[in-house]
Amino acid sequence: MALAQEAPGIGREDAARAAFEHAASFHDADDLTIRAPATSSLETYVEALGESIEDAARRAGVASERYQRVIELHVPHWTLAAFVEQARIYERLARALRDSLEELRVAGVARAAAAFEPRLRGIECIAVERYVIAARAARAGRLETDATRYALAALRAYDERHVRACVDAARERDPSFARLSAGELGHASALPRNATSR
Repeated sequence: MALAQEAPGIGREDAARAAFEHAASFHDADDLTIRAPATSSLETYVEALGESIEDAARRAGVASERYQRVIELHVPHWTLAAFVEQARIYERLARALRDSLEELRVAGVARAAAAFEPRLRGIECIAVERYVIAARAARAGRLETDATRYALAALRAYDERHVRACVDAARERDPSFARLSAGELGHASALPRNATSR
């Protein structure tokens, strides 16, 4: 598990890079597809869809957990990249769920789709929280990387009210999670001008 221990003398930078590359190597194998078999009963279909959503969520959790080793090594730019990759995993899951719900709406069962909307928002909030953590850590550490630029762009793609709602939900679980400040998502210059680029 501990790459630094498995390779004596390896620096934390190299260990973090190796851990990140190991986690990323599973990307194509991580199937976050949501599938529900066609049935003659809407009730049965919705039940199967719910099971498929939770199964995909478990797989997303496994994929996200692989990046925890990177975070534990505390190498700033690799830590930021790991947070962003965790967010992207949950965005993939949210996209798969959104597509499934759209299929329900097209089939004329919008009410069934609406029942899964809270689950969709919850998954999106995991992504939002990770992006916010990455952006704030970059600001605090005066770092600007491809990952942090991606995080800011991704956050700006969300409705700000949704981001605030996700941050508020995070604060309910962890009061140390700061409220969204005015202009925090405003533009790329949310990162310090003299930030270190990587």
